[in-house]
Amino acid sequence: MKKRWLIYAVIGILFGVADFFYQGLMQNLSPLALQLALILGVWLVPALLVALPEARATRSSWKAGLAAMFSWSAAVLAYYLFMAIKLAYIGEPSRPEMHISNSAAPEFLANWQVVLRYDILGGIKEWVPLALIGGFLVGWAMGGLYLLWTKPRPSRKPGVA
Repeated sequence: MKKRWLIYAVIGILFGVADFFYQGLMQNLSPLALQLALILGVWLVPALLVALPEARATRSSWKAGLAAMFSWSAAVLAYYLFMAIKLAYIGEPSRPEMHISNSAAPEFLANWQVVLRYDILGGIKEWVPLALIGGFLVGWAMGGLYLLWTKPRPSRKPGVA
């Protein structure tokens, strides 16, 4: 495995955790069109950070698409795993029953089963296919545009018309 793919995973993981907080900030925006543009548009950032270096290194838009797909998938997994960590160890004011300090409560495990099944695994199941398909298409397009933009131009010899 190339070192850059480890970097792509780290970019995805860091973006997934940052996006967890970013999504909360965007919930209070209006109008809805602006909110959607900012929530979805931010996903171009990790795609750019991985697709362009991959296209530069391999001269392949296909591999740039794979890099973006990989990074987006890592981001989705990190987002939902961070959600679980936040609920269990950091705490969420609206969900105090999920914090580890309430583990002695009789409904603690039942609550976690529901959260794991529907919120965390359900979210992963919902968003990973989009990360796979959308990440590949966005990375492939970015890589292709980069390669088209940086395509070597034939040089003109002096004195030739």
